Amino acid sequence: MPIVPQQGTVGIVGGGISGLTYAYFLGKLRPDLKISLYEKSARCGGYIRSKRLGTTEYDSRANQDYTILEKGPRTLRGESPGVLLILDLLFKCNAQNELLGISRNSLGNRKYLLSPYSDTEGHSGKLSPVPYSFSSFLRFLFDPLGKGVLFGLLKEPFVRSKSTPDETVEQFVSRRFNKSVSDNVVSAIMHGIYAGDVSQLSAVSVLSRLVDIERQHGSIVRYGVSQLLQSLKKQTPNQLAPEVELYAKVFRPAFNVSKTARFLRKFPVLTMHDGLESLVTVLQKNLPRNVSVHTNTAVRGVAKKDNGLELTLSTGEMVRVDHLRLTVDAQAAAAVLQNAEIRALVAPVEYATVVLANVYLPALKLLSHPGFGFLVPKTMQDETQLLGVIFDSDIEQNSRRLFFYNDVSAELTSASPISDKKLAKLAKAVANRGAAITNSYTKLTLMLGGHQLKNGDDLPTRSRVHKIVRDVLLSKLHIDLDKCNGTEVIEIEYWRDAIPQYRVGHEEMVSKVVGAVRQEFGDSVTLGGTTFGDGVGVPDCVVRSFKDAYAMTVGSEFGRETQQNGVFNENPNPQSKKYAT
Repeated sequence: MPIVPQQGTVGIVGGGISGLTYAYFLGKLRPDLKISLYEKSARCGGYIRSKRLGTTEYDSRANQDYTILEKGPRTLRGESPGVLLILDLLFKCNAQNELLGISRNSLGNRKYLLSPYSDTEGHSGKLSPVPYSFSSFLRFLFDPLGKGVLFGLLKEPFVRSKSTPDETVEQFVSRRFNKSVSDNVVSAIMHGIYAGDVSQLSAVSVLSRLVDIERQHGSIVRYGVSQLLQSLKKQTPNQLAPEVELYAKVFRPAFNVSKTARFLRKFPVLTMHDGLESLVTVLQKNLPRNVSVHTNTAVRGVAKKDNGLELTLSTGEMVRVDHLRLTVDAQAAAAVLQNAEIRALVAPVEYATVVLANVYLPALKLLSHPGFGFLVPKTMQDETQLLGVIFDSDIEQNSRRLFFYNDVSAELTSASPISDKKLAKLAKAVANRGAAITNSYTKLTLMLGGHQLKNGDDLPTRSRVHKIVRDVLLSKLHIDLDKCNGTEVIEIEYWRDAIPQYRVGHEEMVSKVVGAVRQEFGDSVTLGGTTFGDGVGVPDCVVRSFKDAYAMTVGSEFGRETQQNGVFNENPNPQSKKYAT
């Protein structure tokens, strides 16, 4: 367990969400430390970037004359443990009103897969709804994408568990269900999360929950049915994830964690009113006083010294720290560590490059299929290299402010219990309140490339992307940009080497890298970020940052003393004699 001495210094490399949240949590837990975060670019946030685009229409409800173009991640999973940590951060920074949610039953939560069916006009491919009810599930079974699903579900309980250290997602799903389920359903999900290939991604890394169920219970379907029956009998306790329980003990959230977790399950999709980058802005503005951020400053290398570690900065400065936290990609981390063994271990790690095309059509509501968007299965890939399309305007127009109203805040911050019926009534009331945005417009984001781009030189040109945008909108969504009279806005973003690909053996590779780092630097260097963390989602990064910051704290005298009361005081005086060196 890494331990930093009292009044010690910590350096953090990388100002993405992993680096920022690690700095925030560690700064709160260890106000005796001096923490410096180094970001090589001019801004923090990494791939989280929200751009304001001025509009000619003023939205009186939203009180704005602009729209947001998301250049990276844009939504949060309402049911994920990390969202509760993010929500507490927003509450304590007085920014909880910025959080918006889409009700589980809202049309904005409707998701689609691209199916090979052709419509009456001869358009290739149609949008097939992901089952959201029993009747929609029956309809899906008659879609070409649903071929083999029913047989796979009936077969799965009788498939014997296989003891294997790791296998691809395709192998795992095909073995337990069938290849049709892998190619037509799971491949699309992997396109949306990792922009990755099911025949390459590691089941242990990206389907860890299902792999654990197989190992512990033998059958995924049998386990799912048993959980459903227990929930119907109300025998399933509303358990919190261990990391959430630990966070609640450590930080004392501003709301009742159990009630809020149940409430958020009614809103599976969350957004921020001014884009996800507003989370980054809130974080930066509210970093503890003992944290300093240095942009336009890269860490070129690290060397062991008798009194700690010495960092070489791009500014030419040499800085001493007691501990170094790396939240950058594998190759960048290896470059900082300057160790041949570590460089060789991370050399095989690959990253998916994604091309994002934002499309904004003012004063026009043209989407014929209301919902969150659609993903493209492996069986429907073509020369466009399309991964999926997000219906940003439907997401925004179906979002509701979750904690803006006094009745919600009062109920969720109260310690008194609440019945499921009353909680459902509260969530329904929120879902029926006015939309945060009321203007009529169409806004989309097309995701292209990913694993289909074989190398960095394979990127489509901007003119090629423009053509793909026009073709996809016309053939899949029946939107003809030629009829928009030049009012459309199309912006293209290239995210090179953006998403780590958790290939078979990824967990073993991470373990070896951690071991090599420990052998070279002891506990003075730790690894974070999406490559060495628990997932690529924003909530995943936040949870990992908290857990590692907490681990840094409990091993210290400071941590032991403040932990005696079962909670960390967020504002202890580091100058007091109690914490003096």
